[in-house]
Amino acid sequence: MKKSARPYICTFIIALCTSCSVSKFIPEDKYLLDEVRIVSETKEVKPSLFNSYIRQNPNAKWFNLVKIPMRTYCVSGVDSTKWINRFFRKIGDAPVIYDESVALKSQEEIEKAVRNMGYMGATVHLDKKTRKNKLKLAYRIHAGHPYKVRHVVYDIDDLVISDYMRQDSAQSLLAPGMLFDVNVLDAERQRITDKLLRNGYYKFNKDYVGYTADTVRGTYQVDLTLHLHAYRAHVNDSVKAHQQYWIDKINFITDYDVLQSSALNSMDINDSLHFKGYPIYYKDKLYLRPKMLTDNLRFAPGDLFDEQDV
Repeated sequence: MKKSARPYICTFIIALCTSCSVSKFIPEDKYLLDEVRIVSETKEVKPSLFNSYIRQNPNAKWFNLVKIPMRTYCVSGVDSTKWINRFFRKIGDAPVIYDESVALKSQEEIEKAVRNMGYMGATVHLDKKTRKNKLKLAYRIHAGHPYKVRHVVYDIDDLVISDYMRQDSAQSLLAPGMLFDVNVLDAERQRITDKLLRNGYYKFNKDYVGYTADTVRGTYQVDLTLHLHAYRAHVNDSVKAHQQYWIDKINFITDYDVLQSSALNSMDINDSLHFKGYPIYYKDKLYLRPKMLTDNLRFAPGDLFDEQDV
């Protein structure tokens, strides 16, 4: 009859918890980081949204009960030249010593993230509780009153782009009454960019979309203006309208090396053929069926450039 391994596992865990001392690995005037929490006074600002901003977490617990990896590390002695000590340190987890500078950096990033959500007066405080050589840390979020968008205005002189955006207005992420959330504003910039890249604007990027936000005195409201900046190839160039692009010639180049120049005359190719009007360049032997290439082409000469199809 097989015996259960559970009693042996429990005995091992108890032995770890009772036979090692964490204190010998905690420097004088320092603390073991025992617990980290995020607490929010505002229901809409959920603590779980900010876990990724925590730069220093305590040692992991097994089954949310005991820090077995840390306890395993602490079984080792202070003499790191002995192989048995090196073994326990290798399979274990060194005690996490609280670092005030790291906590302050996390505090700053959480505060910035909350403000970006529309709570522009938000603050985050560090709440520290110590007992012997252990420290429990809480990031307490005081979100305050949220700022909301009162009006949305579009400053777009380009009539073609303005028309595209009007056709797509139902998909806009901006609307009166919304939280003044920087993340949503940035997502709208990217949405507009993706729309234009699917409609011929080959050289467009989201830096051409910007905002002006004016707070209304004495209220928690913001008047928002979305700007479309004119195209400028280089900093010192004059501005001009954004240009749409159509597909001209299409070439297939096999054995392509991305580290080489894109110019055909600089590539290591020595033969070519034409199939259904498409030139196919290759080296030595064409290992792909031309029909497979052309059948999977999602655009043709004369089509408006569409980044998604490319």
